[in-house]
Amino acid sequence: TFSDNQTIEATTFKEDVTISGDVTLNVTGNLTIDDIASVSGDNTGPLDNLIIKADGIVTIGGFIGGKGLNNITIEAEEIKLLEDGTVSSRHIDGRNVLKSVSNRDSGDISLTAATIDLAQGASLLSHVGEGSKLQAGDITLKAKANEKKERDENDGDGNGGDNSIGADLKELFSKSDLSTGI
Repeated sequence: TFSDNQTIEATTFKEDVTISGDVTLNVTGNLTIDDIASVSGDNTGPLDNLIIKADGIVTIGGFIGGKGLNNITIEAEEIKLLEDGTVSSRHIDGRNVLKSVSNRDSGDISLTAATIDLAQGASLLSHVGEGSKLQAGDITLKAKANEKKERDENDGDGNGGDNSIGADLKELFSKSDLSTGI
């Protein structure tokens, strides 16, 4: 459990980690969240917020979100979201992070790195569900990319928040990505 700001050496989380309150993890080196691990809130009191600042690579193979974890910010040299890796700022009733009903406004997700690699099957989720009166969270990616694929600003048909892309990032997402988050 992390309940205040911490500086940690390069590590791999192979077990579940709990965030309590507003926490900044300053990582010297690389941070990996293994595919069997999760990073979540403490499910008590006010909502929890997480900032990860790494001077190396942040690799997410598991799950970040849930149990009151609201805003999630990751800043690193490189961010890799592996297949089945998920970052979610949704607050839901149920276990299906993609489809369960939201019970409060979603938090924001922000990823900033020289390179952001989102594998097929990876998920960034901040939606609340189509027709919901709740507020979806924003997803912000700031990075550099080598390819460009044009996207119609009217793509997306769900109740997602603002999906903003940093000035140097070329649009790489499809309509289906934007309808449920990224």
